[in-house]
Amino acid sequence: MNLHRHIAEQFGEDSLKVLREYEKTARKVADYRNHVRFHLRCRRYGITPKSLRLRSSLKGHKATDILHRAQKQLLNERIRQVHFTLEVLKQENKLLHQKLATQLPEEILYKVTDFVQHAQLAQHTKSKERQIKKFDSLCSYIHGIQQNTSPEEDVRASSDKWVKNLSDRELTGPEMEVLAKGLNFAVTPDHIPVIDMITATESAIRNNNIPEEEAEQLRAQVSMSLLKAKPPPPNLSEQEKRALTSLSKDINVTILPADKGRCTVVLNADDYHSRVTALLSDYNTYEILNRDPTSKYKKQVIKCLQLLEKQGVIDRKLYYRLYPGDTTPCLYGLPKVHKDNYPLRPIVSSINSVTYNIAKYLATVLAPLVGNTPHHVNNSMDFVDKIRGLSLQGDETMVSYDVISLFTCVPTVLAVETVRSRLSHDPMLRQRTQLNPDQVSTLLELCLNTTYFKYKDVFYRQKHGCAMGSPVSPIVANLYMEEVEKKALETYSGTLPTHWFRYVDDTWVKIKINEIGPFTDHINSVDDYIKFTKEEMREKQLPFLDCGMYLENEGDLQVEVYRKPTHTDQYLMFDSHHPLEHKLGVIRTLQHRAGTIPTNQEARIKEQKHIEKALKQCHYPKWAFIKAQKNKPNDPKSGNIKIKRPRRSHVVIPYVAGLSEKFRRVFSKHNIPVYFKPKNTLRQMLVHPKDQVPKHQKCNLVYAVKCTEECKDLYIGETKQMLSKRMSQHRRGNSSGQESAVFTHLQKEQHSFKDQDVYILDREDGWFERGVKEAIYVKVERPSLNRGGGLRHHLSSAYNAVLRTLPRRFTDKPTGSP
Repeated sequence: MNLHRHIAEQFGEDSLKVLREYEKTARKVADYRNHVRFHLRCRRYGITPKSLRLRSSLKGHKATDILHRAQKQLLNERIRQVHFTLEVLKQENKLLHQKLATQLPEEILYKVTDFVQHAQLAQHTKSKERQIKKFDSLCSYIHGIQQNTSPEEDVRASSDKWVKNLSDRELTGPEMEVLAKGLNFAVTPDHIPVIDMITATESAIRNNNIPEEEAEQLRAQVSMSLLKAKPPPPNLSEQEKRALTSLSKDINVTILPADKGRCTVVLNADDYHSRVTALLSDYNTYEILNRDPTSKYKKQVIKCLQLLEKQGVIDRKLYYRLYPGDTTPCLYGLPKVHKDNYPLRPIVSSINSVTYNIAKYLATVLAPLVGNTPHHVNNSMDFVDKIRGLSLQGDETMVSYDVISLFTCVPTVLAVETVRSRLSHDPMLRQRTQLNPDQVSTLLELCLNTTYFKYKDVFYRQKHGCAMGSPVSPIVANLYMEEVEKKALETYSGTLPTHWFRYVDDTWVKIKINEIGPFTDHINSVDDYIKFTKEEMREKQLPFLDCGMYLENEGDLQVEVYRKPTHTDQYLMFDSHHPLEHKLGVIRTLQHRAGTIPTNQEARIKEQKHIEKALKQCHYPKWAFIKAQKNKPNDPKSGNIKIKRPRRSHVVIPYVAGLSEKFRRVFSKHNIPVYFKPKNTLRQMLVHPKDQVPKHQKCNLVYAVKCTEECKDLYIGETKQMLSKRMSQHRRGNSSGQESAVFTHLQKEQHSFKDQDVYILDREDGWFERGVKEAIYVKVERPSLNRGGGLRHHLSSAYNAVLRTLPRRFTDKPTGSP
C-alpha cells in the first residue's frame, strides 16, 4: 500500500503535509551534507569554486594575492553558512519527527521513519555523485590552467619519468596513472580497521600501566569513535581501481622500485628470474646449499642464549627478546635503471630470521662506537659544516673514493677482532649491556656468519663478508673502515691529504694534485679486502653524497644540492592517503636541505625554485608551503615551542583520515602520544619479489580450525610457531597437561582437518597484541570449541557495541544475533 495515501486516509491531510515536509527536509539535509563536504575538499586542496571566483582589472602579484585572500575568505564564509543551514535543517527535521510522533501510532511511525531514511540515503548517494563529478571537473580545469596542458598530457609526461616499462605488457592509461603515483602512494581504505585500532588501544593501556578506571574511560571513548567512523572518500577513480586490481593479479610481470631515483620498473617475471639466476651463478660469491640450514643455526643461537642465561648476564625477558625467529632470509633484486641492461642489486630480507633479534640488540650496543674519529661524517649537513670556508690552492684538488662492494668484502674474522678491541677499551659498555666484550663478539660472529638465504626454494650461502640484510652489518663495516682509514693515513710516506671525510663507503679528500696516484695506490694496498675506486674533479665540480662542490673565483669551495642523473623528482603525492603532517614534512625536509647545504644565496634561491616546481608536479598546493613554513615544530620564530613534559609510551595506529586525528585527540587527554602509519600502499599491493612463504610455514598467526567433515564446530587460536607445527600439536594428545580442545573434538567425533584448510585470520608479531586479536576474533565469531578460560587476554565489555558491527566469517547469522 502507498504510504502517503494510507497516512492521508487514516490520519488526515495535516499529517500527510507534515510527512511530506519531513521527507523534504531529510532530503535537504543529505544535499547540504554533500555541499559542505564539497567546499571542505575545495579548501583542503586550495581550489576556489567557480561561483566564488573574483576578477579584477588590476594586474600584478599584489592584486593577485588580494584576490586569492578574498576568495579564501569567501569560501570560509560559505562553509560557515552551509554549516549553519545544515544545523537549522537538522533541528527542523527533529521537530517534524517529534510532531509526527504525536500524530501517528508507533508502528506507523517506524514505517515512516524507515521510508524517510531510505529516501534520504538515495538522495545522499545521488548528491554525492554529483558533487564528486563537480569536484573532479574543477580539478581538471584548474590543472589545465596551471600547467597549460591537459590532464592527460600531464599524466603522460610524469609517467615517462616515473614509470619504466621493460615488460611485454602494454600498460593502459589508467595503469600508467596508478604506477606514476609512486609505490609509497597510499590508497584510501574501504573499511575501518576496527581490530587494529582496538589492539593498539589495549597495547597502549598495557605499556603505560594505566589504572583500570582510566583504561575503561579510554576504551569507551575509542569504542564510541569507532562506532561513528565512516571510511574516507576514495582517492582513486573506478578505472584506476580496476587497473590496480589487474596489475596485482598479473603473474607474468614483476613490479619493483628502481635501485635509485624513485622510479617504478615493470619487468617480465621470466626476465627478472633469469637476471637473479645469473646473479647467483657467480660461484666466487655464492654457493648452493643442499638443505635448509635454519634448524642448525637456530640450535646454535638457542645454545648460546641458554649459556648466557645460565651465566646470569641476560634475564628471561632478554632471552625471549633475543630468541631466534623461524623466517628464512630471502633474496630479491632491484634494477639499476641507470646502467646498461639494467643489472640487479641483490638485497636480502632477514626480518624475523634466526639471528635478526640478536643483530638488532647488538646494533644498539655497538652504535655508540661509530663516529668517534675526526674523519667521520654523520650526514650531508655535517659534511658541509666541516668544509665550509675551505679553498683549494693551485696545486690542490678534491677527489672522492668509493669502496667496492663493502659488505661482501669485509672479512668477518678481522671485523670481529676489531669490535672486540674497541669494546675492551670502552668504559661505557656496562651502561649498555651486561655482556662482556668476548660474549658480544661471540654473538656478533654468529650474526655475521649466518649468510644463507633462499631464492625459489633453493638455498644459497654468501661466501665472503658480512651478512646482507643484518641490522648490525652496517655498523661492523663502519668500524672496520675506521681501522682501515686509520692505518692508511698513519702509514702513508708522502704528503697526506689535508682533509679526509668519510660516510660509510664514500670518502671525500682534499689532496695535492701530484699525490693522487701514489695515495690511491697506497690505500688500495693497506688492506687485502678493501679496495677503492676514485672520481676526480671535472670542470671544477665534484659530487659527494647529495652535495655538489664547485670552485669559484680564486679556488673558493662552494656547495649546492646535487641530484644524480637517475633522480626523478618524485615525492609523496599530495592526494596519497597520508596524514597532512607527513606531506608538510616532505616540504620542510626539502626546504631545510635547501637552507643548509647551499653555501651561497644564489644556490639557495635556485634550490627553492626547484623544490616548488618538483612538488607542484606532485600536486602540492600553495597553501601547503605556507602552512609548512608557519607550523614548524619547536621553531622560536613560529612560536611553536612545545613545553616538554613527562609523557607516556606512544602508540602507533593505522591512518584513516578523520578517525585517526580523533584518536589522537582522545589519547592526548590521557597524555599518550599517537603516531600514524599509512597502510594499503602500492608497494604492499604490487611489489612481491620475495619468495612467497607457504601457508604451513607461516608463523605469528591468529588462525581458525574447522573439520573437513560437515561440522559446525569451530576453534580459534594464536601461535608464534609455524602453522604446521601448531596443527600437529592439535592432532596429538598432551601427556603433561590439559588436552587441546581440537584434539578432544577430533577424538570424540572421529573428525579430521587438513593444514591447507586452516583459515589464517590475522598476522601479528607482538605476543601481547596477538593475544588481543585472538580475543577479538573469539568475541566476534563465538567459536564452539574454545574454552572460556583459554584466552590470554579478556576484552572489556566497552567494545561489545563496536564488535557487533563486524561481519562474521563462519556463519550467516549477524554478529549481534543470539
